[in-house]
Amino acid sequence: MEVLSIVALKAICYIFIGPWRKKSIVKEHLLRVSLGVGLVLLLCSACTGAPAESTLTVAAAASLTNLFNELGEAFTAETHIPVIFSFAATGTLAEQIRNGGPFDLFASADAYHVDALIEEGFIDSSSRYEFAHGNLVLIVDPVLEGRITELSDLSDPRISRISVANPAHAPYGSAAIDAIQQAGIKELVEKKIVFGETVRQAAQIVETGNASAGLVAASVVTEERVHSFEIDGSLYRPIIHVIGVRHGSPKSAEANRFIAFLSSPQGQNLLEKHRFHLPQER
Repeated sequence: MEVLSIVALKAICYIFIGPWRKKSIVKEHLLRVSLGVGLVLLLCSACTGAPAESTLTVAAAASLTNLFNELGEAFTAETHIPVIFSFAATGTLAEQIRNGGPFDLFASADAYHVDALIEEGFIDSSSRYEFAHGNLVLIVDPVLEGRITELSDLSDPRISRISVANPAHAPYGSAAIDAIQQAGIKELVEKKIVFGETVRQAAQIVETGNASAGLVAASVVTEERVHSFEIDGSLYRPIIHVIGVRHGSPKSAEANRFIAFLSSPQGQNLLEKHRFHLPQER
């Protein structure tokens, strides 16, 4: 195990800090990232004592962090199958899968990225499962309690920064921009907008006092740190969470057991606990 850890660490150091050739820098960088993710997962398995071949690896949208961490513990307790999660923006994870990211499952914050990967042959179409609809909420610093309660209030001069996820690769960021535009306040607030790389980071920007307000997923909000108000769902396109098994995964049976667990009564209860809507509720 010590030998494995040393070899993996040396490989990671090469991947992330080794010299890059000037030609094809972007492709080489993506390859390094994908290989690095695989080696990190391998190292984690070695450190925890779980055999790498028995560990299920799941690429999941950042909005699913709290839900999947709790769901993963329950799944492992019932099935004895260890799970390692890699949380990031949906678009970022999709690119990692295209570039060889060693994941068994992909859980996105939209249908588009999973469906595109199905068309490209990276996700098995038979495994596609729409498991939840997300909710966009307005969060505000507690010092503004009672003053900022709806989108139109974001034009208030006391709001200097509004945090949202980067819409280039985060579906909740796209939903936030849609809501701002549909509310007719884009021109009034666009200079205040700051971007987090993920919706979770966007929430943390407000929670740490680095922005007065934000538009984020309800599932990532820490209520003790901010006040939240649900946004009218008609102001943005539905946020549909979809999961699928990577084509060629050697652990497709275990991956499908995870999906079945997600759809079980226990999984459904956890979805509601973390402020997701079940598909049949919409």
